[in-house]
Amino acid sequence: MKNKTQNIIGLLIGICFYIFLFLKEQYAFNFYYKGSIIINNLYPLVDSVVFGNKSNVSFLHPMRIATVENYALTIWYILSILYLVFIWRYRGCIAYYPIKIVKIIYKKI
Repeated sequence: MKNKTQNIIGLLIGICFYIFLFLKEQYAFNFYYKGSIIINNLYPLVDSVVFGNKSNVSFLHPMRIATVENYALTIWYILSILYLVFIWRYRGCIAYYPIKIVKIIYKKI
């Protein structure tokens, strides 16, 4: 029973971090993947990897914006699926330390 509770808590913690990293907009309290923390950090990374160190003026070209967005969204999809698999595989390990910290704090009180 203890292991089952730990697994459920691990899934809840993992899903909360998934929502925070992959779905919540960075500067607002909206849930939309195009404004998430991960996707906002992927755009400049993909731009520098795909197009190299070119000037920022050429970033305004519509074809370049579309290419960067397509690559970033593809990477976002792959990362989100891998993160969900990671949550499912290591759900017991995710909850181990938060439960341990809460127990230590509870004993101190």
